Amino acid sequence: MRERNNNAEKWDAESVIECLLKIEAHVRKEDVFFLGDALNQTGLYRQVWKYWKRKFATHDDIRFLMMRVESLLEARLFGGALKREFAPWVAMFALRHNFGWSDTPGSEDAHAIDAPDEPQEPALIFELANNEALIVPYNPAWDKNKKK
Repeated sequence: MRERNNNAEKWDAESVIECLLKIEAHVRKEDVFFLGDALNQTGLYRQVWKYWKRKFATHDDIRFLMMRVESLLEARLFGGALKREFAPWVAMFALRHNFGWSDTPGSEDAHAIDAPDEPQEPALIFELANNEALIVPYNPAWDKNKKK
């Protein structure tokens, strides 16, 4: 006979909402850029987040809180890159792997942005939520390790 998973049973809607509010408080701190970090600070891990997404997929309050946490992190990554607070490639890596963004022109990915017809200056290309593209011209100053 299969053993019961008591750990999973403790996650009812009320306890998840309580945890999500704590996670959101950690994400609102300026030094949190990664969901795994916020989860770790509250004693959780990524698999719990995935479990909640499956279990509470139709629970509006929980879905809203989870989307809010993810949106805060997504905005922080994008804003940090735009303001040159850190290397744009770091933000793009995180946005690609955690939020489905793509910076590869002509990619078959659903979030990809089509390549322009003519050659362009180097730029970072971000697909926005409204399916518009934001093109940020590349600034060589971003490469602080590059010799002049």
